[in-house]
Amino acid sequence: MQQIYEKQDGALIATLPRTVNYYDSGLVQVTQTFVGRSDLADKFRAKLEVGDVFPTDAEVKSTNSIRIFPDVSEYVRQDGMTEFIVTGYGRVNTRGITRFEYSVTTISKTTTPDALGNTFTLTGVYRTKTKIVKRVLRESEDYKFTSDISGGNDLTPVLIAGVPTISGKFIPAVVSYQSQSYGDYQEITVAISAVQVIG
Repeated sequence: MQQIYEKQDGALIATLPRTVNYYDSGLVQVTQTFVGRSDLADKFRAKLEVGDVFPTDAEVKSTNSIRIFPDVSEYVRQDGMTEFIVTGYGRVNTRGITRFEYSVTTISKTTTPDALGNTFTLTGVYRTKTKIVKRVLRESEDYKFTSDISGGNDLTPVLIAGVPTISGKFIPAVVSYQSQSYGDYQEITVAISAVQVIG
């Protein structure tokens, strides 16, 4: 069945529904179908390339422009119209989300013999606190590790009754870094834990 679009002739027409998904990292994904005359398809393609601003960008909440990614899909209809299925990505904030994971580790250290030749094994139970950071960056932006790595004791020693603790220095360190590209944006996941240096 032929549809009638009440728009100016030769226009690229936005259809409904428009799908908008927001993610806890701050990423926003928009998908919408646009319709235009098939004989003007080349004109429309020139405005729907990867990296171009999403046609209905202003109607979606975001802190930066929503950019098209990946390549647009097309469907040529029998009524002389072509559908362009467009997806784009942007971000709604630069803070993202931070969460924490905890694990418990038992660490033992054997001391050197004393004057009587006795050796002692010191055992401590340590709760490891790992900071998980998810954010969205522009491709032109660099992740600043120092802003998420704080000094201090991220590992808290918990003594076994009657057994001395193990001395050591606690140094925060990045244990993993993952990045997923969405064209002009990248979603990163960083895990930061404290490393104990027994000295």
